[in-house]
Amino acid sequence: MVSEMFEKLLGSSITSKREVIEYNSIIIEKNNKANAKRELYVLFLGIFMELFLIGVYDIPNIINNGWKAENGIYYLIAHTLLFFISLTGTFASYRVLRNKEFFLFKFIKYENLNAVLSLGFLSAIAVITSLDQVNSDSIMIYIFFSLITGFFFIMRPKFTFFALSVSLVIFIIGNVLYQTDTGILTSNLTNAILSIIVAFFISVVTYNSFVDHTITTIKLEESTKKLEFLSSTDDLTQISNRRKYEQNFKKEISRSKRTDIPISLIMFDIDHFKRVNDEFGHVVGDEVLIKLAESTTSQIRLEDTFARYGGEEFVIILSNSTLEKAMQKTKSIQQNLKKVVFDKDITITLSFGVTQYIPGEDSEEMFKRVDKALYEAKETGRDKIISR
Repeated sequence: MVSEMFEKLLGSSITSKREVIEYNSIIIEKNNKANAKRELYVLFLGIFMELFLIGVYDIPNIINNGWKAENGIYYLIAHTLLFFISLTGTFASYRVLRNKEFFLFKFIKYENLNAVLSLGFLSAIAVITSLDQVNSDSIMIYIFFSLITGFFFIMRPKFTFFALSVSLVIFIIGNVLYQTDTGILTSNLTNAILSIIVAFFISVVTYNSFVDHTITTIKLEESTKKLEFLSSTDDLTQISNRRKYEQNFKKEISRSKRTDIPISLIMFDIDHFKRVNDEFGHVVGDEVLIKLAESTTSQIRLEDTFARYGGEEFVIILSNSTLEKAMQKTKSIQQNLKKVVFDKDITITLSFGVTQYIPGEDSEEMFKRVDKALYEAKETGRDKIISR
């Protein structure tokens, strides 16, 4: 029972190992961003705090009492280390938030750099707390920052364990050297060990909660994108559906009204498609639609919209395209279709309606015009391109 609780605490509560591995790169990226946001301003303030301590306490102490008096040189080294940790962490965090490189990133990843900075930070605090034992028996500074490290830094448990363990060893050695009262020493070591254990479990819970939340967010984003794709994509041909076409068409009309950028609309359908379904079956008919969609997709640009309007009818919105360019594109689609090999040696032709947006009209007026052009192409013999 205890082992199960421990495993649950160390493991992710709602995610599997497979999911953690699958989303590992995204987790690391988001983890880096989260740590960078947490650390930037705190470490920036740390720069000035350490400069203040060095300038107001350490250097005057050494000048007045000498290098060895009251461990002045050791305090100076510890505070200088904290200064460089704060300085390095500030610049590294800033670069991460700006998605830019930092010179240390050539040698060590930001995630690993965070572990090193945490180790250096806690080790320096352990040294300072040990030095304080000469005049005081308090270790609250070390306990406080150990707990803060467990809560503040979002690190993998192995990194946190290493940083906390090494700092604890330094703390133990320092206290043995500088605390002469056996009773106080025993109390200090006991309290320090307990604080490190608590800090580690806080860190584990914090990290696992972060991982759980991140993976849940990723899954939600993926589900949203999938739903958006399904709601805007034709199931059979995998091109845009009528809903997506209508959305994009209104956007293009609105943009054209604002910028005077020309747009054109092509509408076409397969001549006598009912015969294909009746003679060869709907499975073959579906294959014809799929191959037609693939052939046409290869002819249009990414900024254009190609959609299945319904049945065997298709529409293409040509962005930044005049009627002349739209006619050229239509002829290209028509010619390219002749190269497509259909099952059962089926040969198909297409009827096209083409038009260009007239300033001042709305989407319905433009659509009615292209629909009439398509109707005229079908009524006057099919396999034609009619523009209006």
